[in-house]
Amino acid sequence: MQKVDGATVKALELKAPGACRADRELLRGQLCTGKIFGAFAEQERQAVWGRVLSASTDRLIPSLSSFFADVNYLQGPADCVKLLIELNPGETVSAGLDRAFSDVNQRPNECIIQHSESTFVPIPGTISDRRKLGRRHVWISAMRDYREMPPRKETDNLLAKPRSKSSEPILCEFATLAYRVGFESEQIISLIHRSADEAIARNALLEARRPDRYRYVDLARCVEQIVSLFSTAERVAEQDVMEAACHLRGPKRSGIPETAFYEADKSSLFLGRLHSTNEEQYDEITSLFVRRSIYFAFFGKLDGELWQRRQSEREMQGEEWQDREQEQERLAREMRDRERREQEVRERDRREQDRLRYEWEEGERRMLETLRYEMEDQQKREQDRLEYDRQEQERREQERLKYEKEDQQKREQDRLEYERQQRERHEQERLKYEREDQQKREQDRLEYERQERERREQERLEYEREHQQKREQDRLEYERQERERREQERLKYEREDQQRREQDRLEYERQERERREQERLEYEREHQQRRQQEKQGRETLGKQSTETLRDKRPRPEKRRQKSRKITQDNLGNSIESEHENQDSTATPEVERQTPEVVRDNDEQTYAGDLPVMNTAASASASESTVQQKVQIHFKIKEHNEWKLVHSLLVDPSDTRNLKRLVVKYMRKKEPIYTYTKDMRLVDVETCFKNAIADGENTLYLVPRWESGNAGSDPAAQDVESQERKKRTDRKSPSSILLEEISKE
Repeated sequence: MQKVDGATVKALELKAPGACRADRELLRGQLCTGKIFGAFAEQERQAVWGRVLSASTDRLIPSLSSFFADVNYLQGPADCVKLLIELNPGETVSAGLDRAFSDVNQRPNECIIQHSESTFVPIPGTISDRRKLGRRHVWISAMRDYREMPPRKETDNLLAKPRSKSSEPILCEFATLAYRVGFESEQIISLIHRSADEAIARNALLEARRPDRYRYVDLARCVEQIVSLFSTAERVAEQDVMEAACHLRGPKRSGIPETAFYEADKSSLFLGRLHSTNEEQYDEITSLFVRRSIYFAFFGKLDGELWQRRQSEREMQGEEWQDREQEQERLAREMRDRERREQEVRERDRREQDRLRYEWEEGERRMLETLRYEMEDQQKREQDRLEYDRQEQERREQERLKYEKEDQQKREQDRLEYERQQRERHEQERLKYEREDQQKREQDRLEYERQERERREQERLEYEREHQQKREQDRLEYERQERERREQERLKYEREDQQRREQDRLEYERQERERREQERLEYEREHQQRRQQEKQGRETLGKQSTETLRDKRPRPEKRRQKSRKITQDNLGNSIESEHENQDSTATPEVERQTPEVVRDNDEQTYAGDLPVMNTAASASASESTVQQKVQIHFKIKEHNEWKLVHSLLVDPSDTRNLKRLVVKYMRKKEPIYTYTKDMRLVDVETCFKNAIADGENTLYLVPRWESGNAGSDPAAQDVESQERKKRTDRKSPSSILLEEISKE
């Protein structure tokens, strides 16, 4: 389904390539060019095309729009079916038909198939088959005659929608067919027993002359005369019925058909013809094919076994089946003639009863009219007398009311004049009182406003004085707490720095002792090897002359003297030179880890101290448990953007390299302070915790000239003073080494 695109669906909807040559040629050309089923391979397209042809041999390919249009078309037949049954709440039309099926007028093990208005062919079947076929008979009859129930309009191009007024003969025939195929209800029985001719005649008489303006002397006799004229008509053979002319253009392929196509399809809308197995090929789609497609789409085809029994029976019987059909048709005509004659007898009896009832009603009406005329005359005389009395009483009442009205007007004028004078006097008094009261209220208001201003001014001054005192107290308290905090931080930092220097010193002494011990052992091993070599040389050269041995003997003595001098006198100098070489090799490594903005010539003295700390850090790292290192980033602001200038891998168990780098930034000629993301100054001891606190592992570098207040920040000043003190107290590695040698 995912390979089928919208263009393919649009091209296939409402087409029948399996039955229409024009549709097949059109779609075949689009299939070959790849406009439809373009996502399929050639072999797959041919297979799909074969299935499309087999599925559209007797119906159109549906679409969603055609579904709603066909539902609108079936609304008319559904309304006709509802005239035969009374639906329960929530019940469908098909369910109502199944409930009304009583298998009346049916033979056991036999079903009937309608081929025309008067032709019914029996086939073998059960009661379930009779119910299914009967339901289809009723629906097809409604599709065939739903427009004939209301009166016909002159224009044929209008859509064949049902009109508001039904046709009596069509309703009777519709009910008779439903009763013939086994359905029975009160509505069906009522429609069968109702005389359609009498209803048409009565409606014609009443429509010819408006009942509110004309009256027939004997309406029942007039109806009887018109019905007798209807009975003179002769039935026309079905072959003589002329088919309505179709339009030159093709029919609509969904929804309500046009009137001309509706008239042309009526003679073919029967169960036997719709389910014919002969698959015809059309040059163009016909209206009957569209009706059959809609019928199959909503009701489906009959069971293959049921329809096969009908075909096999027809083939086995041959001419006997045709004779049987003719016999059935003759019996059906005789039954209809007998029913028609019985209906005429019932109609004559009913008309006679209507005539007698009409004569009795007419006599009653005339007598009632005479009594009504007498009563109307007496009522008229009584009304005239009452009218005269009423007029006389009204005249007297008018005169009395006129006198009372004049007197009332005079009293009203006097009262109004008195009230006007009273209002004027009261108004003058009221204005005088309001003027005096207004003056008094104005004076009170001015006095109150003056007092209120004075009170507010006093309250404002009092509030400002209290607020000033409170702010001064808060400031002093804050300064005291800040001094205490800085003092505590300073003491804590000095204590930690002292401990760290002591640890570095002890570590350095331990490493120096190990190194000197290794050098001593190495020297003794080399000296032992030389003595063994000399001994072997003396043994091999024992035959040589004493003079030659004497000439060669001073060289080892010089070497021994030189080695002895190096061991005793210059051991400290060699260790110091080796330490200086280590310092020279370690310093570039630190400089490589330091950002470019930190490299300056004025920090050479501090760079010499780095190897000692690195040696201690490496020793502590080798002895401690290995932890995962953290990448700390340093960023500086350039052109209002924070740019990364340096990154440093820091072991959480040993953060001295990070602290050393922060101190180097602060010892520049133009100090650079380290801040967190929320612009809080970072302490040297807590720089690692502040860097990883927000999860970004970033420290922000801000020069003192850019921070604005860095020079006046007490925390920054404390950090500078502490680092300056540490720099003055720290000893060089050469001095520490000389002290260790002198102690030994």
